[in-house]
Amino acid sequence: WSFEQTYMPYLKGSGKANTRLWDGAIRLKFELRRRMVDAEEDPVTGILSKATWEPVLCLNDRTCSIGGVELTIQGGSRITWVANKLVSVLKNPLRDYVVSVIINTLKNNSGWLIDMLNKNLSNYWDFVMRTAKLDLDQLPKLARHHVTKAEPLDADSLMVELVWRE
Repeated sequence: WSFEQTYMPYLKGSGKANTRLWDGAIRLKFELRRRMVDAEEDPVTGILSKATWEPVLCLNDRTCSIGGVELTIQGGSRITWVANKLVSVLKNPLRDYVVSVIINTLKNNSGWLIDMLNKNLSNYWDFVMRTAKLDLDQLPKLARHHVTKAEPLDADSLMVELVWRE
């Protein structure tokens, strides 16, 4: 890390930071569901009939927890002492922030994993269903909140805004 203030009181410093996390866990809950691949629409009633279904692996839930965070800032300036005091006071919000960043990263990148798994498993669904003694008609239907494929990221979600004030 390094820091330099260009106005009074002209603080500056640099050094290293060590972080320790403990009692952490990431849980991804996968489910096997069915999704509609093709259906015919009745021209008179407009109701879908003769639907064709396929099994699909989806990510239903993702959680992250961290028991504690310890951050130690090392350096040879007065600002190091202030930063360490500030970190010790803010360790719970720091832990919550790290958890939220991990969950957001999982949310933005888990679609890629599921998409890859579904592409690789697509040739083996018959074998998986027979081995597990599952019937396609008994699988729950896929809902909108289930993650099954990678979503394109918008540019705003990747943007970091830096503000400089003097």
